[in-house]
Amino acid sequence: MKDKMNFSLLSTYRQELMGVSILLILLYHIFIPLPVSNTIKFFTEQGRIGVDIFLILSGIGLYFSLKDNSSLLFFYKKRFIRILPTYFLLASPYFLYKTYTKHTNFFSEISFLTAIRGGDNPYYFIELILLCYLLMPFIYRMVEKDYIIPIFLLCIGCYFLGNISGYNEIVINRIPVFIIGVVIAKYVYNKYTIPHFIFFCSFLLILSCLVFFFPFSSNMTINRIKYSILALCFLTIAVTILSSLKENRIKKELRFLGGITLEIYMINFPIIAILVRLFNSTWGIAILAFILSIFFSFVSHKFINKILNISRLL
Repeated sequence: MKDKMNFSLLSTYRQELMGVSILLILLYHIFIPLPVSNTIKFFTEQGRIGVDIFLILSGIGLYFSLKDNSSLLFFYKKRFIRILPTYFLLASPYFLYKTYTKHTNFFSEISFLTAIRGGDNPYYFIELILLCYLLMPFIYRMVEKDYIIPIFLLCIGCYFLGNISGYNEIVINRIPVFIIGVVIAKYVYNKYTIPHFIFFCSFLLILSCLVFFFPFSSNMTINRIKYSILALCFLTIAVTILSSLKENRIKKELRFLGGITLEIYMINFPIIAILVRLFNSTWGIAILAFILSIFFSFVSHKFINKILNISRLL
């Protein structure tokens, strides 16, 4: 089977790939406010695909979860316990600060009502992933029954709504890539294989079409589609490399980062904002932001898990 690409590798190395996705997101976020050359900016901006990679991998993980246990109560309880305590604990200081300095409504901000009405929210990804959780049982059933046309129409509908929804396009336009992840998950679960030659010829064809027919556009819907395709291409390369490597420190570190992706996403934004106010050194800020984001994410992950474990005993 070595001459074939096995889709199950996406499950085998899912944790490591999660680590890769959060590294891309972190690098992108760090360099947004920093004055660096256009070349560096170009490469770090490609880190946006980290969100798309994460959504694809989330779709795969959620498919496996429902396949192994179809209880929706168990499904939602597990997801919301993982997301909501971390979100409320780590986002509250930011929204309280914003309420004090800009006189915003704390409850409207933290409940996403401000974002839904078109306001800015740096934690839009939490809104997005919660929406994906709510839609997952519906998407799962369509994938299981091979309802290809309804799945396609749902993706088109999301892109249409995203194109006219203003700020909320950042959420709505990314639902299709999550759906793609759920579709791929069926092939991953069934350990579907494809000859390497056909796989990489298809990969090169898709990449060529991406380069020649999808140049950067002012239309964000077009760009979201482009990032989704790039994410699939990147995943192909990353999982091929990981599968060819022996167990080493790189894989261990990526698994470690993959276990604290939520905390890194939540914490990096305020840390970067604080460092930009305190220091002038571009690379000093970048290095400190990278180290501190990972350190405080690890600490908060341990702290929140300890609180949750104690609450289960009460």
